[in-house]
Amino acid sequence: MLTINSTVLLIIDVQGKLAHLMFERESLFENLEKLIKGAKVLEIPILWTEQCPQKIGPTIPQVSQLLTSIQPIPKINFSCCDNERFMQELEALNRKQILITGIEAHICIYQTTVDLVSPPYTHINLIPAYPRQGGTSARRV
Repeated sequence: MLTINSTVLLIIDVQGKLAHLMFERESLFENLEKLIKGAKVLEIPILWTEQCPQKIGPTIPQVSQLLTSIQPIPKINFSCCDNERFMQELEALNRKQILITGIEAHICIYQTTVDLVSPPYTHINLIPAYPRQGGTSARRV
């Protein structure tokens, strides 16, 4: 069971033209907005990553405009856990339950989840928020 004081929201790589290629992208963007607004109301900290932003582009405005008080964590590896800054920020929060959302569930979300599947972390994947390219909704990873 999630508890507010133990949870962090992780938003992975919702950026550039790639985000606009996602199946049901309008629903994706709306769901992400709801998640962010809900996390803010509940005072759940948010971490936010961008995969190779110089090549893929920045986070879409629908998301970045809601996150003006925090900076994205740029990364070059698929897993967020391979990024030293990400791991430092996650550990500094001392939160053990992670709500993971974003795009490209079969790559970056999957790799990050695999790397975090050990104590002390618990993962909750929000399926409706992250479709993948190609016309079928993502499945739980």
